[in-house]
Amino acid sequence: MLDQRQERAAEGYLREALTYSSAFNGKERVFVAMLYNDLSNEALYRGDEEESERCLRASLDEYRKLPPGTYVEMAVTLSNLGATLITKGKYTEAEPFVLEGLELRRKILGDAHTGTAGALYRLSDLRYRQGRYSEAQKAAQESIEVFKRALATPQDSVLFTNPLFEMGLILNKVGRIYEAEAYLRQALDIRTRLLPKGNLGIAKAEGALGECLTAQKRYAEAEPLLLDSYHGLTSSQGEKDPRMIEALDRLVKLYEQIGNAEALLKYRMLLARQTQ
Repeated sequence: MLDQRQERAAEGYLREALTYSSAFNGKERVFVAMLYNDLSNEALYRGDEEESERCLRASLDEYRKLPPGTYVEMAVTLSNLGATLITKGKYTEAEPFVLEGLELRRKILGDAHTGTAGALYRLSDLRYRQGRYSEAQKAAQESIEVFKRALATPQDSVLFTNPLFEMGLILNKVGRIYEAEAYLRQALDIRTRLLPKGNLGIAKAEGALGECLTAQKRYAEAEPLLLDSYHGLTSSQGEKDPRMIEALDRLVKLYEQIGNAEALLKYRMLLARQTQ
């Protein structure tokens, strides 16, 4: 049900399963930890970030209480909790969870597994947001390499687009805009081919590529991408979502450089309304 985005229906089953599993002892308690992680996903799907974080912390508490052993599922909870805190801008708090999740996946899964590649991507995203771009680039590059070892055809995996996208963001930020374009185009091409029209992942890639092309003064190519990104986010995100504000800011910068006064006024007003 979670896979089919039937989160409301899934919650009842998950909570009933949690009631039954609460009587488990010893290593069987791992099921309790896993259920809390699933409940966090359910809460996240319906937009309750606070409940999602609470469930992740409950999941981690359960893992910490388990008898000695190695629990690969714990790495999922660590990564998810790190991602939640990153989204909230709590980078210092997120860091130990991100690092522990990566260490656990390296230990159990090795350096040719998608789980390890995903954990490296998460570290790259954290370092990017902290402004530590050289470290972010190193982690993103390693994530790409691990995905290539783990997958026979990485270009057929949406997960592979995450470090590609991240690498594009990093290179764009440090002024290596032509290198950034190649990564962002590859990420967008794969997402467009594999994801349904209107998906958030497509909108994010369009926005980043549009920003990169704006920096190259290729305004005619950038404009439709930035508009598509904005409209895609409008249909899937709340008005105050940071990604909406970022999309509007990109349009404002584009029209400032083009000199389109009418469009500039329109998007400046929208941006001002959403940042009040």
